[in-house]
Amino acid sequence: MRRAVRQRLRAGDQDGFTLVELIVAMAVGLLVIAMITGGLILVLGHQRRVVDTGQSSAEIQAAFTSIQRGVRNTTSDGAKVAGSGNVLVVFTGGGDTTNKWRCQAWQYMPGPTAGDAGTLYTRYAPQGTKLDAVTNPKSAGWTVAVQHVSLTSGLPAFSLAADGSVKLAMVASRTGNPDDIEAVRMDTQVVRLPQGRTGNGGCFS
Repeated sequence: MRRAVRQRLRAGDQDGFTLVELIVAMAVGLLVIAMITGGLILVLGHQRRVVDTGQSSAEIQAAFTSIQRGVRNTTSDGAKVAGSGNVLVVFTGGGDTTNKWRCQAWQYMPGPTAGDAGTLYTRYAPQGTKLDAVTNPKSAGWTVAVQHVSLTSGLPAFSLAADGSVKLAMVASRTGNPDDIEAVRMDTQVVRLPQGRTGNGGCFS
C-alpha cells in the first residue's frame, strides 16, 4: 500500500512544467512579442513617411501649378519681382466669371536663422490692389502655400528674364533638407502666353 502511494506521488511529480521551463517559455514569448512590435513600428513609420511625402509633394505641385498659371496668363507688362527676388506679383487672368482679372503674389520668407528652410506664401486680391513685400505675410492676409522651402544655388526665389519669362529657383522637402532624396524642385522658367491685354492692373507700381 505505501509503495503504491509513493509510486503515484513520484508519477505526479513528473506532471506539468518546472519553474525553469516556465521562465524559458515566458522569455521566448516576450522575445516574439518584441519582434512583432518592432516590425509593426517600422511598417507604421514607413507608411507615415510615405503619406507625409505624398502630401508634401501635392502641396508643392499645387503651388507650382498656381505660379505657372499666374505667370502664363499675365499681360506683357503685368509681372514684377520685388523684395530682393523673394516676391513675385502678377496681374493675371483666369479668375472667376465676375472677376476674371486679378492681382496675385507669392512671397518667400527665409527661415529664422541662416540655412533654415523658409515658407512660401501667396495672396489673391482684386485688380487695383497693390501687392508688395511684407514683414509678416500671415498677419497681412497672406496664406501658406508651401512650407520647408529653400533657395537653390544661392539664387533668388524669383527673377525676370530678358524675354519676360519668370525663373523659379526653389526646392521643398518634408524634412526641410534640400538635399533630401524626397525633395521636390521648383527650378524652372515659366514663359508668358499672349493675352491681348497690357497694363499691370494696379497690382504694383
